[in-house]
Amino acid sequence: MTKHAQHRFFAIIVACVLLAGSFVVSGCRADSALSCSVPPNPGDTTRETLLRLRALSPAAKKGHITASGTTAWFVFDREELSPAISRNSSLDAIEVTLRSSVPVDVMLAPVFTGDLTKRGQLVARPAPRANALITGVSGTVTIRMRMILPDNSGNFTGFAVEALRSASSGGRGTELHDKTPYADITSVSLLRSETGWETRSDRYWAGFGREGGSRAYGGKGPVLIDRGEQAVFSFSASGEDIGTPLRPRRTAFSAGPVSFGWRFSPIPHSARVYAEQLEELPVHITPEMGTEHLDGLRVSASSLRDGVDSPIPLDPNAMITWPQSAWRNPERELFTWDRFPSILIFDTADYDVQSRYFKRLAFFVEKAGYTGQLMDDDAIAHLHGYNAHDYQAEGLAAFFDKAKRERFPLNRHEEELREILVDNGIIIAGDGGYLPGTGAVLSFSRESVSYLRYLFMAHEGFHGLYFTNTSFREEMHQLYSAMDRRAVDFLETYFTVVDSLGYDRSDRILMENECMAYTLQQPLNRVSDYFSGIIRERFTRYGGPVELADYIEQSAAVDFVALGENLETYVFTRWGLAGGRVGLWYSNRD
Repeated sequence: MTKHAQHRFFAIIVACVLLAGSFVVSGCRADSALSCSVPPNPGDTTRETLLRLRALSPAAKKGHITASGTTAWFVFDREELSPAISRNSSLDAIEVTLRSSVPVDVMLAPVFTGDLTKRGQLVARPAPRANALITGVSGTVTIRMRMILPDNSGNFTGFAVEALRSASSGGRGTELHDKTPYADITSVSLLRSETGWETRSDRYWAGFGREGGSRAYGGKGPVLIDRGEQAVFSFSASGEDIGTPLRPRRTAFSAGPVSFGWRFSPIPHSARVYAEQLEELPVHITPEMGTEHLDGLRVSASSLRDGVDSPIPLDPNAMITWPQSAWRNPERELFTWDRFPSILIFDTADYDVQSRYFKRLAFFVEKAGYTGQLMDDDAIAHLHGYNAHDYQAEGLAAFFDKAKRERFPLNRHEEELREILVDNGIIIAGDGGYLPGTGAVLSFSRESVSYLRYLFMAHEGFHGLYFTNTSFREEMHQLYSAMDRRAVDFLETYFTVVDSLGYDRSDRILMENECMAYTLQQPLNRVSDYFSGIIRERFTRYGGPVELADYIEQSAAVDFVALGENLETYVFTRWGLAGGRVGLWYSNRD
């Protein structure tokens, strides 16, 4: 906010105090018809509580602002406010929702004990302070400002709201002819501070820090982010306006030396950026391009503080380059796919750590000759697991259920995995065992070189979508059933003759799932060379039938190319994804 706007606000406040002199001097300190809602503490199942508000001006009695420049002054009952703040110290901001009937500028400011006389009335000249301003409000606006700080919590006692007829509205005078209020205050809340903005049709939200500031109603502008914070971006559906798999449309943002963005999505979604991904903090995040579907940019305290077993919501592409120095557990980091939160993703420090979590699971769920069996460490120590992993809820529940019923000794990493799966609803603790919930878990490792991390993320990510999306499974089943049987036999034989894979060929869902992932793990233009070259060469080396290898070479893997084209069309039009890419995120630091 400019100094001019601040001075104008407080000049109006003083004028309002003088104009309301008879009200204030009379000692009237009535209960307001409004109250302040307070959310329950995290994990508390009780309903929100309400704090009484006292009206120090006529406009505060019912929250009706009937004249331009009128200020509604509110104070709390200290005996109610102090305990509410003590119970949850993160509640440090006041949020007010106001509905205007004409274009107005709305201002919000804190009220301190120094603004009141000993009798609880307003002083004649309140001292200047930071305040929040939204100009050109026409419709509904919600404004939030951080007001309660460690150095002023004992002095904070209320807030003031003012609505001033916008200069651009063309209106004159101090009151509407039909006595309709300029604005109605419809709700007040005590919440955690957030900064930024969000716009929806005929409503607008804006949040400010302790320093206040100003925004134009409906405006999309820069938002400051600092250490320990995260930014949440809200995007509306782009529909068919998403480009092509090779040239998808993108949003673009700048944050100092870092530029980043997301490819368009045909469906609504939210995305996150954390301070750990940025440089030269504090820094402004500035929308630069392709923001017509950007509906909100809100900054708040980071969810990274929630604990090492609380998954970090993030785009898969951003997980690949997430700084290992920011890991909360030196052995691994735990993420959840921001667009598909039932899919958990582990990134492990090396293959050894990954095996402690998932190797026994791999044999139990997928390895031919071992499925359904809980193998001792010594029995599988000399055998290869996988360099990346994927498991659905049913297989996970069966593994942990059998281990519990047979009292099989799991290692501490498997026990930790079990608790994480329970906490996230992927498996459910039942009577003496475990049942499948909803979701899947994926894993990859820092030991993999960079290009393999991208390939493994695409491969495992598409597995995760297959596990959790019925229509995707049905689409793949139809495509797989229509393929030339020579191509199907080639790949299914490959899965069994290569000893490091050892897939159970009798598992139809496993075969279809792996065929889909092997096809979509790379860009479409690499599918032919991958199957007719790399896969065929390994197939031959491990003793696969020559006639199947010849068919794939002579046909240039045409069946897998056609499969890739159909699958890419499906995942792109539905989710904005493409061959070799399950994420929307990109950055100049990738």
